[in-house]
Amino acid sequence: MWDRINIKEVTKRRGKGSNKTETTVYKLQGSIKHANKVLRELQEKDKTARKVSTADATEASDVHSTINAGAKELWKEEAGGQVSIQWKADDSHQIMNYFAGKNLDLDENKCMTLQYAGDDPDNWEYNVSGVPEAWEEALQEPGRRYTHAHDPITQIGVAHRWAQDYMVNSQNADSQLSTYKNMGYALHFLADMGNPMHTGNFDEQITNQWVHHTYEISANDHLMFESENESGVRNFLLNNVNFDMHPEYGPNSYEEVKDPGQFQFWDKWAHHAVRLARKSHDYSTEHVQRTYNIGAYKDVLEINTTLETQVEYLHAETMKYMMGFVEEYNSDISY
Repeated sequence: MWDRINIKEVTKRRGKGSNKTETTVYKLQGSIKHANKVLRELQEKDKTARKVSTADATEASDVHSTINAGAKELWKEEAGGQVSIQWKADDSHQIMNYFAGKNLDLDENKCMTLQYAGDDPDNWEYNVSGVPEAWEEALQEPGRRYTHAHDPITQIGVAHRWAQDYMVNSQNADSQLSTYKNMGYALHFLADMGNPMHTGNFDEQITNQWVHHTYEISANDHLMFESENESGVRNFLLNNVNFDMHPEYGPNSYEEVKDPGQFQFWDKWAHHAVRLARKSHDYSTEHVQRTYNIGAYKDVLEINTTLETQVEYLHAETMKYMMGFVEEYNSDISY
């Protein structure tokens, strides 16, 4: 299976001296739809060759979960053989970036550039200052998490500033490719501001890190992919959100980028990101608590329809804000 789907293996080292540990991280580089198709083909081939045991079925289920989560970490034996999901979703950023342009009738080449840049920021190495000590001590890749988060109340996290910086880079770029690649990076940080797990209740998430993992896996499954659907397409993102700018929906279906007030010290791009963060922050406490109450690695959106409805609302709002970035830069777009 590993030969037929594109897997990148990275060994990471943490700690010093006798406390040093090694983690091997396997990251899916290609299409999740393709990976799941390969897995299904191999499972069917295996079934025809021999009877599938309970252990085999469990292993296959784990692989499905791993692929849909985007990555998993296999700790060395000295760490007890722990298996856990990384703090990231799969290629949902690519899909959202693509439609942020497509919804506004941006040409296909620009949409594809936005798409391919969509998940790049999750794979960067981050060395930033200001990361809370508790994050440094408890989290893997604390710098990455700090740059992909922002609590508008406590001011922890700098995702809004990274969104700002890459939109400025986009404006100053010397080629169309560079323009939309940087815009794609900016859209990634902006999209994170629509996720309640990235905008509040960080202490609770550090104490119970499975809450963040459980929530994002379930939200991603509901918004992006349907494991029982042969096409691999989930219902909400591609079917329920009005992505085609129908006349009755009108140009107001994107959230306009507004200039910040006179007492705001950041520019309009960061201000736009903070406005979205305030919307999702309002749900942070409730969503962390609901997920905790349901339990680790349960399909929390399937179990709690209120949670599902609220996540769908936030997803739609996030798309509108992302479209605002694209529209602000491409103000000559016709509908």
